[in-house]
Amino acid sequence: MSIKETDLAWAAGIVDGEGSIGLIRMKRYDNYGTGVTYDLRLDVGNTDPRMLKKLQDLFGGSISRSMEKRENRKPCATWHLHGSNAANVLAAIRPYLVIKGEQADVAIKSRQFVRRNKRVTTEGLAMTASMTECFLQLKALKHAQPALEEVLGCPAQAS
Repeated sequence: MSIKETDLAWAAGIVDGEGSIGLIRMKRYDNYGTGVTYDLRLDVGNTDPRMLKKLQDLFGGSISRSMEKRENRKPCATWHLHGSNAANVLAAIRPYLVIKGEQADVAIKSRQFVRRNKRVTTEGLAMTASMTECFLQLKALKHAQPALEEVLGCPAQAS
């Protein structure tokens, strides 16, 4: 099935506004690993399940409900994608991303450092180090926000 460009642009707007791109750091407890592994995740949370269902229909993934119930708040749900599925979706919507484009670039790049061989090798250790670098880059991008003057190209006005 071919996804329409309008759907890709729509999904990019949703990811830009409501989404989260992350490398989740997890400990590995086998005898052969480096003690750490990473899981690429693409998540979108919202109170309207129709939007999440459309994302699932377009790209797959799963939808989970928030178990948290607060007074005066609508229930929330989250659409999730992992690993290469998340990277493929990010690559497809990348041309339309405005806010999370750099995060998507790092996430897509991180897929080349996924280790297939779980035994400790020099190459495996280098790949884990590269993945850790991607993790740190993505973390820094999530906390960076350009100043209004930078975006608009004009000096700040005093009020």
